[in-house]
Amino acid sequence: MRLFPYALRPALCALLFLTMIFFLSAPVQSAQVTLQWDPNPEADLAGYKVYYGTSSGNYSYSLDVGMTTTCTVSNLQDGIPYYFAATAYDAAFAESEFSSEVVYGGGCAFSISPNSQSFGSSGGAGTISLSTGTGCSWTAVSNASWVIVTSNSSGSGSSTVYFSVASNSSSSSRSGTLTVAGKTFTVNQQGSSPSTFTINATAGTNGTISPQGSVTVTAGAGRTFTITPASGYAVSDVKVDGGSVGAVTSYAFVNVTANHTISASFAALPSPNLVLALNTGGSEYTNGSGVKYVADRNFFGGASEKSSATVKGTSEGTLYQDQRYGNFSYAIPVANGSYDLTLKFVETTHSARNQRVFDLWAEGRLSLNGLDIYAVAGKDTALDITFTVSVSDGVLNLDFMPSTGDAQVSAVLIKKASGTPKKAPGKLKRYFSTQPK
Repeated sequence: MRLFPYALRPALCALLFLTMIFFLSAPVQSAQVTLQWDPNPEADLAGYKVYYGTSSGNYSYSLDVGMTTTCTVSNLQDGIPYYFAATAYDAAFAESEFSSEVVYGGGCAFSISPNSQSFGSSGGAGTISLSTGTGCSWTAVSNASWVIVTSNSSGSGSSTVYFSVASNSSSSSRSGTLTVAGKTFTVNQQGSSPSTFTINATAGTNGTISPQGSVTVTAGAGRTFTITPASGYAVSDVKVDGGSVGAVTSYAFVNVTANHTISASFAALPSPNLVLALNTGGSEYTNGSGVKYVADRNFFGGASEKSSATVKGTSEGTLYQDQRYGNFSYAIPVANGSYDLTLKFVETTHSARNQRVFDLWAEGRLSLNGLDIYAVAGKDTALDITFTVSVSDGVLNLDFMPSTGDAQVSAVLIKKASGTPKKAPGKLKRYFSTQPK
């Protein structure tokens, strides 16, 4: 069945019980109101609810009073109108429509101007004009920690409320409110623009750096720069903020919190056909002919070590002492074309055959099959193997795959191919394992 409470009786509400109570702990007066209504006649009536709020038809609060037909509401702010209505409900908690509405508030009406204000990220100050009748009490309260009522947080009659807005260090905008005499005033504030810094990137002649020029980076972000020498040239040095970081081909700035500079310089290769000289497993090294072997890079897997052995059969013993070993690969960016590839080896660990045996796959082709460095050259003796390889995908891929022990290499020398292509030796293990040593 449909329940419908009898109408509230505003005259009884006003005449039967209405008092004002003053709280010493706050400057704002409070009051309590007692409401009374006629009981509903339905047999399945289970109780009543009283609803109230500070605007008509919009009830922020409710009280379940059971089967009683009176209700006392306390702590109401004097001078602000309050609107009341009731409902009845049955045992299944099915609730009726609202009763007719009654108002308490001494006839005080309030209005504010403006209703909102916007601020930039730096914040600022603002005012709210409040209009009401003489003797009508009110309060002004901030609902956001970054909005502060600086003057006239309470009073009676018409007045002006002063407030301030703190700066917003976040990049996100935000919104907060003030409640003035029961009215809502909205504060909108923009977010701060993220800080940015500049990295000035320059390159000397015979090479490039990318990106180049004044590069803007958001605070806390990073940026990577790629250094590329022209054909016949190599990276000579890269300086960051005036300090050398070596002849690197890539440099990454991380967590940028200041302006920076990066500059690259280039030098001609000793041989016009030289593309790259790489000291695998070691740092930068320049031989007696002026060929600069750059520090190990473009590798995947394996480990590096340095031997103290005196290497025979070469004037570049220091170069052979650096080694990358294990199961590893190289992916070296080069232009498409044919290259004479020289691999430099030395056995400084084992003193017998079949202790270190491995294959080399160059560009997906088995180029060295079962290489046993000791079987070919003996211990502590330099071994150079040169053959021609073609690249069609912009990357020279070298895969060192051990079958016994670890694969190993001391240096990689890449030159543009000239003359008749050189073939890889092929099945080294089978051939050299039959030779006495």
